[in-house]
Amino acid sequence: MAENVGNTRKWLFIGIGVAVFLVVGIIAVGLVFSGDGDDDDDGDNGDNGDNNGAEEIVITEGELTVTGAWMRAVIVGDAPVTVPEDRELDADEAPGEGMSDMGMGGSNAAVYLVIANGTEADDSLVAASVSAEIATEAQLHDSVMVGDERQMQQQDAIPVPAGEVVELKERSLHVMLMNVQQDLNTDETITLTLTFESGTTLDIPVQVVPLGTEPTQ
Repeated sequence: MAENVGNTRKWLFIGIGVAVFLVVGIIAVGLVFSGDGDDDDDGDNGDNGDNNGAEEIVITEGELTVTGAWMRAVIVGDAPVTVPEDRELDADEAPGEGMSDMGMGGSNAAVYLVIANGTEADDSLVAASVSAEIATEAQLHDSVMVGDERQMQQQDAIPVPAGEVVELKERSLHVMLMNVQQDLNTDETITLTLTFESGTTLDIPVQVVPLGTEPTQ
């Protein structure tokens, strides 16, 4: 009788041990799959924010931020600059009225950037400026279609609504540096000062990239 009781207890302990082992194993497997799911989510977020290598646009609550500022290289004087054959110049890049990346004296140069308004109040970009050593002035411009031609129109202000992102880009709104005074070479950085209607003033680094290309970061 005692032997039977001992055997029963023995198998009971073995059964409990097996059950505990199975429970621990199931929990471990669940954690592994849960981790894999997190990795997949992270990967999806990375793809969405990649934006072809450009800096991710993020609205910071309570702040007015500017990111991704860039412009193409400018050579002041008569030295020619080769434009890629497969690239057609827009109105904001054409000599004279528009931007002249093409090595002509008194060149103008367009600056592109992204403004994110994380505040609860509407704002507007009302002015831009650079050092006099860089250009004689900076203006706010828009590139618009007039009939069959694309033309530039100077703007008094560029609205930046609360909680929204405004992109200054090619064939659209941009900052134009007028009468560039010196060569601006690839990989150089200049400082652009932006003034907003709210009184906020931001000094923004502008990346200089080769003609016909866009920055990768």
